Amino acid sequence: MPEKACELFLKTVAVRPDFADAWFNLGNAYCAMKKHNQAIDAFEKAVKYQREFPSAEKNLGFVHELLGNLDLALTHYLKALEISRADAPLYVNIANTYVKLKKFDDARKYYLQSVKLAPKDLAPWMGLRHLSLLRGDVAGYAKSTLAVVTRLNQESVAESLMVLRELGHFDKVDEILCRADNGDVTGDELDAERLLAYQRTDSYPGKITALAKRLKELSKPSDHVLLCLAHYHFDLKNYSAAVRYVGSMREERASSQKLLWESLLAMGEAEKAEKLITAYVDKNRDCFDGWYFLAQIEAQAGKPDAARGFLIKALETGFSELELIEADPQLKKIFEGMRGKKG
Repeated sequence: MPEKACELFLKTVAVRPDFADAWFNLGNAYCAMKKHNQAIDAFEKAVKYQREFPSAEKNLGFVHELLGNLDLALTHYLKALEISRADAPLYVNIANTYVKLKKFDDARKYYLQSVKLAPKDLAPWMGLRHLSLLRGDVAGYAKSTLAVVTRLNQESVAESLMVLRELGHFDKVDEILCRADNGDVTGDELDAERLLAYQRTDSYPGKITALAKRLKELSKPSDHVLLCLAHYHFDLKNYSAAVRYVGSMREERASSQKLLWESLLAMGEAEKAEKLITAYVDKNRDCFDGWYFLAQIEAQAGKPDAARGFLIKALETGFSELELIEADPQLKKIFEGMRGKKG
């Protein structure tokens, strides 16, 4: 009942204007009501009447962070830290703010300090995971995931496995799966990742069959499960089933669209794939995979000029799998011609 609390705290500070705790709690009530400017005023009064009030400084930092005043947020967080050096969550607040400021080295330093103070707390490890992804530090992402895997819900573990799988770091996938197995972490999304891991290594054929059967029989499979089933069937060259599972997904993901296009092309439905890819890249201009597939389609259709234009767009937006270009005779010839002109 934040409104009632606010009313009572206002009565309190009317009688005792110098009562710092009342101003602090009034600020918390305003926060609960999303009245952020009033909350800032109340927390500032709490600090005015009690010079060393780390919780008020911390909450001032939090409200300013919510409002996007990141430099002010840091100022108050660091003031709180001067008074309360052992507050592990405060280091996480500071690190999160540094992440938003794109000062990743500073963020990492404060996350690690929080881990040292409270190694069993989940928040700093989760911060390190997120930071590792932003920095492209796959080893750091895997390490921080391994540290908390038995305390994450199975959806989060499965999401981590999907990230590492799509990046091609299968050794990390197997390591995290092993830790999850040892910690009895179970669930549909995790089983879907297990299915792909077992299929990749061609191990546990009985488990592969059982997992696939169970996941297919789910009444309301999540998008994660549907995408894994699509990958499972794609690897078996059952492309129509892969298309069907992608089509059943509720949200459109870049990875699912790529699998859909690959399946359609494998089925010889280049015209349908081209229409879908064109519609997608019209909305997502930085989708380098889309531009690459358009280049491939045009090259195979004997349209080198159009293919060259799409290939240039793919490379400009970040396509880097040059081995795929080398493996495609038409695209390789076009690419070599582009390099020759550049030289």
